[in-house]
Amino acid sequence: MEKLFDAKLECLDDVIDFLTENVKDTPAEEHLMELRIVVEELYVNIAMYAYQHKDDIPDSERTVLISIESDKSGLVKMRFEDSGYPFDPLAKKDPNMAEYIKTRSVGGLGIMIVKKKMDNLEYKYENG
Repeated sequence: MEKLFDAKLECLDDVIDFLTENVKDTPAEEHLMELRIVVEELYVNIAMYAYQHKDDIPDSERTVLISIESDKSGLVKMRFEDSGYPFDPLAKKDPNMAEYIKTRSVGGLGIMIVKKKMDNLEYKYENG
């Protein structure tokens, strides 16, 4: 199932509800908290950064198309599509945790968490 969302932080609850609806009563439901973390991190990054400084895109087109499929084995496939700035989260180097702890930074761990929680990740930039 897929659904289009405005790329705004205030839509996060609707995105989480969409995830919950799609894994409810499936074997994947037991992993809902982990899936929620992944969905939240990916969606929030898109909402906050994908359209930053893209003044040529009207608010009505600042969207995220999310597809979530769950099968009887518990496998969950998710796809996030936007037309904002290209950003390959897989190319981002994981932070040095020793340095991170020393500096007591806030933020910057989301992509690393997503990488660790998911079995497989792909990034594609297509058609601009």
